[in-house]
Amino acid sequence: MEYLKKFPKLESQLTDAVNACILANSDDPLTFIAKHLTETASLPSSKPILHYFDVNGRGELSKLIAAVGGLEIECVEYPFQANGASAADKLKAGNLESEHTKAAR
Repeated sequence: MEYLKKFPKLESQLTDAVNACILANSDDPLTFIAKHLTETASLPSSKPILHYFDVNGRGELSKLIAAVGGLEIECVEYPFQANGASAADKLKAGNLESEHTKAAR
């Protein structure tokens, strides 16, 4: 349990779940604890932020996964030229517009 000390919130939630399991005298402790953690877990209060260039590249997959999963994310885009690239290089990188890429924004 030493490892959990690095994550005090998780340690507290797990301890509460185990104590609730003991009090309930559950026949299936793993299922009880998993259910308790799922019901009492708190989600972050702010949206995740994706920092990426203003091109459709590897960051696009993260946007698509978030869109399919129903997770709203904030996208902070940096000029592709800030990386020392020209506008022509940006065109080579491609810009594929589709209903999926539009939904991910």
